[in-house]
Amino acid sequence: MDTLCPKCQHAQKISSRQLKKKSDKIICAQCKHHYRAHLVIDQQEEPEQEPVIIEPYAWQKTAIPHTKRWITGSLIAIFLFIYQVIYFTGYPLTQNTQLRPWLETLSTRFNYPLPAYRNLAEFTTIASSLELINANNYRLQISFINHADFNQQLPDIQLTLHNYHGGTFAQRTFAPREYLGKKNTAKLIKSSATIDIDFFIAVPEQEVGGYSIELR
Repeated sequence: MDTLCPKCQHAQKISSRQLKKKSDKIICAQCKHHYRAHLVIDQQEEPEQEPVIIEPYAWQKTAIPHTKRWITGSLIAIFLFIYQVIYFTGYPLTQNTQLRPWLETLSTRFNYPLPAYRNLAEFTTIASSLELINANNYRLQISFINHADFNQQLPDIQLTLHNYHGGTFAQRTFAPREYLGKKNTAKLIKSSATIDIDFFIAVPEQEVGGYSIELR
């Protein structure tokens, strides 16, 4: 320990034992002044003590946020959800008359074609005729119109032949490529458009008592 002379501010060493014996009889070694001892603590750096680390229990630990991982996982989850919605309900959504205009706008912008609109209830058969040409060859003529607000996929035509007793003896479904001919590659009929079909068919050797037409 050190004592400090109040007169000349000189510091000198003194032990705790000496301090007890002559606390008021200290003589300054420099100016010879008598004074009562005033201790000056020797400010030597004490060795640093390592901080005591107390490990918290598992349930006391604060969760560290992982922002990037959370955002990435959320985006992946949203993408998978949208994909599932499109996969399972995509086609019905494209056939919805209220959503269709919006979807067509998006389709044009992203250059991604939509499935063709198809609603047989919006087709109307205007006229049809089945005329015997010769032997068992008949000429079938059909006209129908598309009442939908959108272009529609051309329907298949199912022709059913009946005998004079009303029974069915022949039936066949014609695809667009069959009733339009190989040269006509049209697949769609425009909104409010009418299409006239005229083609020949061979009928089994039996008299035709009647026929019916159904768009499919």
